[in-house]
Amino acid sequence: DQQTERLQQLVERLLILARLEQGHDDFVPQLIDLSALINEGLEHRHSELISKQIRFSCDYRHSPPVSAEPFWLSQAIGNVLDNAIDFCPQQGQISICTQSMDGQLQIIIENDGPAIPDYALSQVFDRYYSLPRPNGRKSTGIGLTLVHEVMARHYGTVQINNIQHGVRVVLCF
Repeated sequence: DQQTERLQQLVERLLILARLEQGHDDFVPQLIDLSALINEGLEHRHSELISKQIRFSCDYRHSPPVSAEPFWLSQAIGNVLDNAIDFCPQQGQISICTQSMDGQLQIIIENDGPAIPDYALSQVFDRYYSLPRPNGRKSTGIGLTLVHEVMARHYGTVQINNIQHGVRVVLCF
């Protein structure tokens, strides 16, 4: 069952990534309420947050709107949240905030999970590259590639870094 689910996720994500890379005309930016988009992403993952007893802190409620394509930005934020949850320990914490800095809007998602090994930091955005999940399941290796592509299409960037107690992902517009 796990392998079937993993293959299904791989096929779905490959199709989504191919659609993005082919540059179909469905990429139409509009002003988006970030707090509503983030809330929706958290609602979709509510059962995983509850089952792992993950606490989360939020400081994004008063974010300015951002010009972005809603479907693709939702996919990118969802993939980052999925990773944050997967690598967050039982009863761990995830924090999500937005901030404006030097004319850029940043979405910052942090967890208190294990650090990414130094050798892997330069490869996490490579297609099919995946680190073993703490639960033993293997991912598709497409999620962060998709995040990178989505941010590039928005003329933005994505950064991932180890922090003192976990990992930080920053999406910059």
